[in-house]
Amino acid sequence: MLAAFFPFAALLAVALADVRVTTLAGNGVAGVVDGPATQAEFVMPSGVAWGPGGELYVADSAGQRIRIVAHGFVGTLAGGGALLADGEHVAGGYRDGVASDARFNRPFGVAVGPDRAVYVADEFNHCIRRVAGGRVTTFAGSQERKGSVDGPRDRASFSAPKALAFDGDGNLYVADFNVGVRMIARDGSVTTLPASGPKTVSGVAAFGRGPSLVVYAAELAGLAIYRGDAHVAQYVSEATRPLGFPYGVAAIDEQQALFADPRQETVRFFRAGDPPFYPGAFSRALTPIFEAGNLSAGFADGPLVETRFDAPLAVAIGPDGTVAVADAGNRRIRVFPLMSTRRPVGARIDEFTSGGDAYRIVVIGNSNAFDDALWDDSFSGLLEARLSADRASIGLTKPPRVSLVVIASASLSETLDYIDNDLVAGSADLLVWELNLSHLKSEIDRSKTGPTGGNPALDETTVVERARATIVRLQKIAAQRRMKLFFAIQPSGAATGPLEDLALRDVDTTPFYSDAQVAAFDRQLIDLVKASGVPYAAALDEFIAYERNAHPRPLYLTDDPHIAPAGNAFFARVVGDALERLRPWNR
Repeated sequence: MLAAFFPFAALLAVALADVRVTTLAGNGVAGVVDGPATQAEFVMPSGVAWGPGGELYVADSAGQRIRIVAHGFVGTLAGGGALLADGEHVAGGYRDGVASDARFNRPFGVAVGPDRAVYVADEFNHCIRRVAGGRVTTFAGSQERKGSVDGPRDRASFSAPKALAFDGDGNLYVADFNVGVRMIARDGSVTTLPASGPKTVSGVAAFGRGPSLVVYAAELAGLAIYRGDAHVAQYVSEATRPLGFPYGVAAIDEQQALFADPRQETVRFFRAGDPPFYPGAFSRALTPIFEAGNLSAGFADGPLVETRFDAPLAVAIGPDGTVAVADAGNRRIRVFPLMSTRRPVGARIDEFTSGGDAYRIVVIGNSNAFDDALWDDSFSGLLEARLSADRASIGLTKPPRVSLVVIASASLSETLDYIDNDLVAGSADLLVWELNLSHLKSEIDRSKTGPTGGNPALDETTVVERARATIVRLQKIAAQRRMKLFFAIQPSGAATGPLEDLALRDVDTTPFYSDAQVAAFDRQLIDLVKASGVPYAAALDEFIAYERNAHPRPLYLTDDPHIAPAGNAFFARVVGDALERLRPWNR
């Protein structure tokens, strides 16, 4: 969950390898004990929200309290009651008034409003409560009315509100389990957003305002994403692409989010599609999934990729980029710094048309250039890190800044048109085309016409001639725009090993070419670039050598023809070696 008025553009991203998880509060024992943060006790922390001063509010749902973590101590903001005989519950109730005397019934989610008041999703009281000035009031709904009636907030009804989030305009969104996403507008009216998937919503987050607004809604089978103040929705599910099981969610920006996945005991990163640059949604577990289900549960601080959670229910991102996790099963609040979430530029052309204090490298490619990757383990991210580290020894007078443009399934001509139309003079010092055989396949596909693709595919000779003509035209454009050129020729999976293109063999009834033809075409592409005189790096022989020897990680995704993180790292090393040896910036 995320209050979108925080200034996230100023966040400092941390390299993934440097991200460590620590315990902010809680000692793991069930209780309602305040005091020094790591000695305090929670019963079941289920919701977290950062305040503008860096304080963290925690919904301790089984403890029937709203707790606050600040300056190394845990206190109780509102609610109370003694533990029952089982030592794991406090009896629920309902009472407004002085905060210490107020009573909740499973307060599951919290959010901090633009008025700095704390709002509470009081699940079993079917209402939204407000904590401000040392008092608790009922803000919307009624403890006496369970339902899904829209209207003025004092007459509307809620079923089981579980999470809350404010957008940049001050509207409050409610994850109302079994009803859907509800919106309490600034004028006090309650409406239900059109459902784009199941209505069993457990988490909600908002980013932006007005037409640029994005609302994420978490449901155990997927994510609903509402865009714009008209709330046009799309739905991304586990069946669409392996996603995990979202519960609580926090927005990073209009395309990216974090969510808690209690079924697989992890926190996940999510990136929505953004056609044509990267149309497919993507999700990755940031912490390891050792076994299925709760067999993975445990407690371990340390490097993000080695830590363990037990039923994480909610995440929140603070104004300084600190991620808080309500680790319910461990009865602790865990924190870690937000990792780098850079992505392809998409329509944000100003990323590489500004920044005269950097040596601007624009990498352009198809989906293989940024598939199944975070920035730190992408080809572009690894390349930037390599050149930055070696800058003094390789003759770069400015710090390198790599921007990535991905045009999914792009043909040769489509990529060239983008370069010609969008990379104006001065926008890039060095253009790196991450070229692979799929550019040629897409060129063939685009040549087909008619409702059934009536014309036959281009023959090999014509495709090669188109590639040669593309390189000639590209050289002219680069000379006009005062850009240096470099080709990073990425091998095809089918040319490197028999397992690497398994998905294509299984699902494509009209294979592009046989393995031998693919390898021959890969080498023909290398020869074509070599003859042009444009500096280049080709990794085909290195990939084949890696595949023939005992190797611990696949270079391509299993049952997917795209390059894997290990392949990105290997390819970035080969290309980095060539760039540092050839130094196109000095030509």
